[in-house]
Amino acid sequence: CGITPAIAVLGLGVATLTSAAPAATAASAGAAVAQPAGTWIEDDMDRAMQLAASSNRYLLIDFTGSDWCGWCIRLDKEVFDQAHFRQNAPRDFVLVKLDFPHNSSQTEQVKQKNRQWQQRLGVRGFPTIFLADAQGRPFARTGYQPGGAVPYVDRLREFVQLRRRQETLVAEAMKLEGLDRARGLGEALA
Repeated sequence: CGITPAIAVLGLGVATLTSAAPAATAASAGAAVAQPAGTWIEDDMDRAMQLAASSNRYLLIDFTGSDWCGWCIRLDKEVFDQAHFRQNAPRDFVLVKLDFPHNSSQTEQVKQKNRQWQQRLGVRGFPTIFLADAQGRPFARTGYQPGGAVPYVDRLREFVQLRRRQETLVAEAMKLEGLDRARGLGEALA
């Protein structure tokens, strides 16, 4: 069980920013993607991405070892299980857990899909938390942070504000041409 104490905003390419979290209609996403507020979608990124697209929210992806990783268990108890987190995080995020348990059973299909996402995002330790758009493209990474739910949610909001600012700047830059576009994109990615 590794601790991921640092918070980092990941670099973003223009293609990632210009196509961020397109809103799909609820009908196209299907009725089966509903998620009660404050609950987690477990081991189903496809469902989580559909819900994120249909609700115009980002993904909060928790890579966890729920039954063996001490820092994961601590993050759950100190942050994710707290009322402040359950009431506030779902405003901006679809919550999804990708679990790598030692003592609980999972189907081979779930294990394989979780490993694919682990490899795709380069997860090496637990807990690792990614904030991503509705297509699963990450824009921030974090892990366990001491202090409880209130500062954790505040930090998540900072990431969302930064992401939205970048999306706005890219959209504005894409309306320009030549050097003005390049300068605008540079500002968005700075």
